[in-house]
Amino acid sequence: MSLALAGEIVLLCLDDHTGKCVSPYANYAFNSAVIADLMLRDRVAIDGHVLKVVDASATGNQILDEAVKTIDTRKRRLCEWISTCLVSHGRDRLVDQMVELQILERVEHKTLGLFTHRRYPARGGQAEAEIRNRLRAIVPGDVAATRRDRVLLSLLCGGGLLKTFLTTEECRTWKPHIVRLVEDEPVGTALAHVIRADEDTAAAAVMAAAIT
Repeated sequence: MSLALAGEIVLLCLDDHTGKCVSPYANYAFNSAVIADLMLRDRVAIDGHVLKVVDASATGNQILDEAVKTIDTRKRRLCEWISTCLVSHGRDRLVDQMVELQILERVEHKTLGLFTHRRYPARGGQAEAEIRNRLRAIVPGDVAATRRDRVLLSLLCGGGLLKTFLTTEECRTWKPHIVRLVEDEPVGTALAHVIRADEDTAAAAVMAAAIT
């Protein structure tokens, strides 16, 4: 099955074995991937720092079409769209679709007989393996990167998700090269900015609490 960028990001953000999300910024990464998908399809564009709809025609993807309608309702900067609710329950809906397609498995258990917890481990692992193998061939230059793959790499780099397909040692070795490869991709850059702003805000709150 061919997944949109948002689907690939959601899949990589889930640990293959535990089925748990590996990033506290998965929603930001999802929003960024939806926007990047729309940019690649020439539905939205960045005018200054503002994200604008340039073509509202249907994409054939319900989540992307809903995002176009949302973006068309108000004038916002790219970073603002990344940090807001772009598509209602978008990540959850994509996960449900991948369960139906047997890419993921839904596992539920209850704590104290009251609280239901869900996780989504990989079923078979072929979809994730294809994504990871494709990216691992691009990073050292064994295969030329397409525009779409550069965008995906920019989202993984900006979202702190390189370890979803590289080892810790490989991240140290290849991150400078990846940064150079994706430096002109605006959505990944904006994602990194949003995450840094969140981390700075959290750090400031901790500091303020420590001195009061």
